[in-house]
Amino acid sequence: MGFYKLLQITCLIDTIIIIDVCLFSLPFLAESANTCDPRSVDEFVLDNVNEEIAYPHTGTLYNVSLPANFSGIQVSIVRIRTSTFWARGLNCSFVHFPPRIIPEPNEKRMAMIYSSFGNLSSQYFNVPNHTILPPVLGFMAHVSSNRTLIDPKKKKKMHLSILGDPIALRFPHQINPKGGKSYDRLICAKFDEKGFTEFSNMSGSYECEAPSQGHYALVVPMETKSNVVRGNRIWWKVGLGLGIVGMTVVGLCFVGIARLVKMRKIRRMEENSQRCEPFDTFWIGESKMPVASVTRTRPVLENDYAPAQCLVILEFPN
Repeated sequence: MGFYKLLQITCLIDTIIIIDVCLFSLPFLAESANTCDPRSVDEFVLDNVNEEIAYPHTGTLYNVSLPANFSGIQVSIVRIRTSTFWARGLNCSFVHFPPRIIPEPNEKRMAMIYSSFGNLSSQYFNVPNHTILPPVLGFMAHVSSNRTLIDPKKKKKMHLSILGDPIALRFPHQINPKGGKSYDRLICAKFDEKGFTEFSNMSGSYECEAPSQGHYALVVPMETKSNVVRGNRIWWKVGLGLGIVGMTVVGLCFVGIARLVKMRKIRRMEENSQRCEPFDTFWIGESKMPVASVTRTRPVLENDYAPAQCLVILEFPN
């Protein structure tokens, strides 16, 4: 019966833990459900930019028109030779590409796509326990051809190998609306294709280093919520420690009371034994045993009859 009761208590504790985890994860699930996929913007540009810009010129930055559901997002594209990109770099938007960057695979032309999500940044990107300062900026390199901005046969994304200085992103200077001053704690955040976020310090005033292509933003830690979470964790640990100490003290009290009751019983038994006729004692190992020194009564026959002695003579034949 004790085993089944213990099993029920264990199942109840596991259920409470699962419910707490689910309730704790509901806000994050809600936030992720309200976040749009930024890849939809990239896919639209790749599918429609060649039709919109029929005869592009190398080295010219073009603005790409977007539908109404992408209103507020700005996208631009430029085509450049890979040899020029390696020798001189590229500096025609908010991203500065220094020289000595190798585009892979080895192609003659490449197209660089710039995107700025503006006030819609929070709808496409989310950083837990942080506030995103719009806009979220991104850049992406694709294989180009001599007639179109995006090679329709390949539509392949290029990899950038940086051999010299890092790529730099310049964000617009923003003022904190609460205090009317600049933000004190700003952190660079990089959003990869798998949905993970990488943090780094700013390399300059409103400037971040980009180790690879993707989307970047400046974020501010939410101090109030983080402090509340830390405080709750600390109090939870303190309560757990006090509970363990309390259970230990109660257990020691029960053990002490049990020993005290046992000692009292032993004393009563010793007092009762001293009131009766005393016996001699001797030790066997660590045990003290009573022993009688003499017999208390001698054995007495019930009558004086004693059996007669008989003489038996055996005769043997000659």
